[in-house]
Amino acid sequence: MVTVTAFTDGVASKGSPTLESLEAGGRGDADVLWIDADDAEAAAEAVGRIASAVGLPSWAIARLQRHRSHPSLYRAGPVTTIALRIHTTAEERDGSGDEATGEPRSHGRTTDTHAANARLLVLIAPGVLITIRPHGAWPLQPLRDRWSAHPELVAGGALGLLWAVLDMAADSQMSQLTRLDTRLEHLERSVFVEEPDTAAVQRDAYALFKALAHERRVAVPLRDAAAQFLADPPGAVPDALVPYLREVRDHAQRVTEWADSLTQLVTSIVDTNMSNVNNRLNLIMKKVTSWAAIIAVPTLVSGVWGMNVPLPWQGSPVTTAATIATMGLLALALYIQFKRKDWL
Repeated sequence: MVTVTAFTDGVASKGSPTLESLEAGGRGDADVLWIDADDAEAAAEAVGRIASAVGLPSWAIARLQRHRSHPSLYRAGPVTTIALRIHTTAEERDGSGDEATGEPRSHGRTTDTHAANARLLVLIAPGVLITIRPHGAWPLQPLRDRWSAHPELVAGGALGLLWAVLDMAADSQMSQLTRLDTRLEHLERSVFVEEPDTAAVQRDAYALFKALAHERRVAVPLRDAAAQFLADPPGAVPDALVPYLREVRDHAQRVTEWADSLTQLVTSIVDTNMSNVNNRLNLIMKKVTSWAAIIAVPTLVSGVWGMNVPLPWQGSPVTTAATIATMGLLALALYIQFKRKDWL
């Protein structure tokens, strides 16, 4: 489904134009148009119909469709296409996401922090903002709330609408990193339990590593979009909008830095886990070696006196008792020595 919303003086008009009226040039007195589609194929057809009416070049939607799979940013003249990602929890979604974040689930913990990874394709040109939400996974109410709370920004044009989209994406990424940080704390504690599940720790660490790499990758187009608009010549961006775009840029930059920091922590946890495995293996080997040495000495003594060759004092009860006592004393001495060295 494709919907068109017209904004005049920063406020959504009650009677928004239809696709047919736009094709006929019936834009009215709207300052900016928001065209939203919850299906990529329908959006391509709809935008193709109204491209000439809103002044879009023919290549714009094709470019957007080609880069819809991965987070990206492309800018040519007055037209900018952005492919974004947002993380939505079950309470926020009005549809189901298309992919999982790779967030780990283990050790019997609940998964109520699991978030779906939804795509959003954005095209912005003078006086028009087009959003394409494959599968309708992006919730629209947070966008409308932002626009309603800041009509002065929307009155500045399509950039005011775009700011709300970028801000929502930045907030979702910050929330997702908070969830991943919480999971990282659980993973860190699981490494130092008395009997850690080494395989589960490795799987969770790998899943976290992938999720953090994804977060960094999706934050880069968001940061670049805000930075590029802020780098425009003076007057291209309304003065009232500049601090809001700076905030989005700073949030996206913080996401990349936070993701890098958490990635280093995951690497440290993996190294620590492997060190613990090696330490436990060394302890086991010390114990096995100690007991082997304790058993080897009595075996040596009994083997010497049990040889099938004539030896002094063979066949004497005293010799037998002395041999047994010697074996016991040597074994006890070795046990005490290894115990003192903390090998047993």
